[in-house]
Amino acid sequence: MATRDKEQSQPCDQPLERQIITIIGEVQYLVHPQRLGHVSTSASTRKLQDIIPVTGLTLELFNSPYTFQAIEGFDNQDDVYMYGFNERIVIIDQSEPEVDADNKIPPYRVHGLFLDDSKHPLRPGPYFIYNEGLHQAWRLYPDKLRAFNFGIIPRAVHEPQNSVYDPVTVLSRDGLQKAIAVPSRLYYDPPSRDKPLSGVRFVVDDLFSLKGVKTTLSHEAWATLYSPCPETSYFIKQLIGLGAVVVGKTKASQFAVLHTAWVDVSSPKNPRADGYQEALGSSPGAGSALAGYMWVDCAVGIDTLGGFMETAEWYGLFALRLSHYWPFVVGVNLASSRLSAIAFMSRSLERVEQAAGASIISIKLNSSQQPTLSPLTPSTIIFPKDLFENEQHRNQKRLTVEFTKLFKAKANNLDLGEAWEEHPPPNAPSDDTLQSYMKDCAWEAYCHDFGKKYRKFLEEYTKDDSTEEEEDVILSPYWDDAVNSICFRIGRFNVFVISKLSYKIPGEVYQGSADASQISANYWDLSREKSHTVSVQDYHHYCARIVTFTEWFGKGIAPLGNSIVMLPTGVGHQPMSRVHSPSTYAPTAHRMYNWDECLASILQRPQLVLPLGRTFFKSRITRVVEALPLCISMMGDKDSDLPLIGLTIKVMKENGLEVKVDAGPEIWREARWPWQYFHVNGNMVSLKHDGDMADATDMIE
Repeated sequence: MATRDKEQSQPCDQPLERQIITIIGEVQYLVHPQRLGHVSTSASTRKLQDIIPVTGLTLELFNSPYTFQAIEGFDNQDDVYMYGFNERIVIIDQSEPEVDADNKIPPYRVHGLFLDDSKHPLRPGPYFIYNEGLHQAWRLYPDKLRAFNFGIIPRAVHEPQNSVYDPVTVLSRDGLQKAIAVPSRLYYDPPSRDKPLSGVRFVVDDLFSLKGVKTTLSHEAWATLYSPCPETSYFIKQLIGLGAVVVGKTKASQFAVLHTAWVDVSSPKNPRADGYQEALGSSPGAGSALAGYMWVDCAVGIDTLGGFMETAEWYGLFALRLSHYWPFVVGVNLASSRLSAIAFMSRSLERVEQAAGASIISIKLNSSQQPTLSPLTPSTIIFPKDLFENEQHRNQKRLTVEFTKLFKAKANNLDLGEAWEEHPPPNAPSDDTLQSYMKDCAWEAYCHDFGKKYRKFLEEYTKDDSTEEEEDVILSPYWDDAVNSICFRIGRFNVFVISKLSYKIPGEVYQGSADASQISANYWDLSREKSHTVSVQDYHHYCARIVTFTEWFGKGIAPLGNSIVMLPTGVGHQPMSRVHSPSTYAPTAHRMYNWDECLASILQRPQLVLPLGRTFFKSRITRVVEALPLCISMMGDKDSDLPLIGLTIKVMKENGLEVKVDAGPEIWREARWPWQYFHVNGNMVSLKHDGDMADATDMIE
């Protein structure tokens, strides 16, 4: 039996003070700083002071006749484990184990282990011995898509819910990218009732607080001003308590303002199609991570005015915006508490359901509320045809109509504008059309909330670091077609929408028809005298209109019950290269005038985004035909989040539709069902049941 070397145990008692890396084969690893136990050695064995990769086994598994098969299986089950770990074995039982002196498994050298914390038994998997202490092995992946602001690791691996987190400070081997650390999947028990998200790797938008690390909002001045967060956001803490493993904070647009200029941090790279498409939406870092890295499972973020859902649409990912529920967003940097909600995104629709179901059930039960779990049997599928009249929605309309037929429910094709004219709410002006009544209510309310939220930041930042003139300057947002920015660099800091809001946007800029010189001549009027303020009175007026519309929609269009509303997506699914020319797509202005494309935000209802098809284009980068994802969107009744996604999964599986997409340039490496063949020819779409990439080349000019 191995004996404990007491003289060497004391130096190992404390966690490592620095992040130590090692290389096995061609793969970088992080030696997690927390010491899990002291590895025993015999007097004849040299001291284990180097970094030594080992395989941890329980005594039961060590004595099992299937030991070899188990070790070989680790490599197939886990992306962290590799054969370099199997030269030594450590017995990881809670008490000092009896180890066969003759080494039952001849190729391996076997060591015993003294656990430092008997409350948390270890699971078999890859570990490192360093200075006779046992440490977890975390694999370091290079962030080639620039998706992350930084990776993170918990200081206490067994209590991550309350742990302090540290940013990963390591670079990739070539020094060109940040490195993101992920733990072995073997460290976690299978999902259970208490831990339904056990081992699921999450990335979180850099809007959420994590104890010990900074929240940057992708904004240099914000990150400079504020210290690391003292506490983890309530929702993220609940996710971690359910077993989720948070591996990093992904880039959001500055202050999550839809699609803004990448002023202070570099833009994420979009891995879809030719690899040079725009990174759109408010959470492009999460989109790049999921669309490009198989080692990331799920993302959680904030959707305001459709920004998070737009990212899912553009990257070809499944997403669910949850119904608005205040406890979900406690402690989160929200630009608008009324229009914002938690949202999940993943390559797998079932993974989105798993994450949403676990969090909704846990949080609502904790607040003594009963979550809605009964199956959804829709009596009506509402197709608001006037919302699909825009030319960019032609492809989506065809796909949405076909998908709607699968629900075998009554289809109600209606025109929202006509329904408003026929039966307007009693407190709405009689001469107002629906478009004029709702035109900029959501945007004005959002800007008021935004300015109120972040005015304190500007005041604090400018207090000790600016002249009196600088403190007095409050700039309105401006429109720049090249950068789609709502931020402006002035002196030593960025300023943004606060309270002075000028909406003097030239029509040609919004429509995307102006060239760069025209746009430069038509910047928004930045003078304080000509701008106007969204007063408290105006704000309440806009909010009242939103409430009136919500009540009208709930009573006359989609009564709370068993209805589903099909929605257009905000992305036109046309190629938008970030190389050859500035994008003509104007998301911020688009949401200002097209309120009907952020209905879920206005109505506070759940919304699903489903990648169901592809469109093709001839890339000027690769000179070959590339595919972009084609998505549809649907909205359910308030609090019907889980029934809605459950029904959708059921319908898709019954009809042979894929509930998963791949990472990489295309959402499907091989086409598996007919709807994948939507080929773009100008503005025309043809559905080919036996199409392939060769067919696509004939369709493209």
